Amino acid sequence: MKNLIVIVSVFLFFESCYDKKAYRILIKNNSNRILFASYDYNYPDTLIHFEHNPSNEVNSNSEFELLSKHKFEKEISSSGGKKICIFLYSNDTLIKYGWDKLKANNIILKRYDWSFQELKNNNFTIVYPQ
Repeated sequence: MKNLIVIVSVFLFFESCYDKKAYRILIKNNSNRILFASYDYNYPDTLIHFEHNPSNEVNSNSEFELLSKHKFEKEISSSGGKKICIFLYSNDTLIKYGWDKLKANNIILKRYDWSFQELKNNNFTIVYPQ
């Protein structure tokens, strides 16, 4: 029983030290549209270098956590442009044009090019529309 208490205590201690914000960006969709969110580190390149991920759907008037396996600070600081590029695009546009055309013609609703400090200043939160 003592071992179980120690294990649970250690787990709770480490869980409290874990900074969730370092690994997630909160997307707040205040529109009536279904959006998709994604990111890359190819700043200042304006091309889309990622593939559509259906699990990154942000329902209308809701919130979604865009997650990373690595801390955003580390990824941004090691990228060439020192910025993260966050893309929002509409489900309607995806249905109308398909992914290949959307990607080739860069048909997105909004792109945010933020340094780590800008991300931090915005509390790791993107609000659409602002």
